[in-house]
Amino acid sequence: MNKYAVDISGKQSAVQDSIDAFVLLSKRSFIPFDGDFQIKTSFPAQITSENRVIDWKTALD
Repeated sequence: MNKYAVDISGKQSAVQDSIDAFVLLSKRSFIPFDGDFQIKTSFPAQITSENRVIDWKTALD
């Protein structure tokens, strides 16, 4: 794994096709990786305490 990638494996929510992710206050992208997801971002970055649910069906449109 890239040293700047944050492994959020195991944090999927109960909602289908969605995932709970930390909100990074920087440019971010989601990389599917063997059924799990990583957040690839440039550092420095601040991680807020806010959790958001991302609807992948909406995000892919």
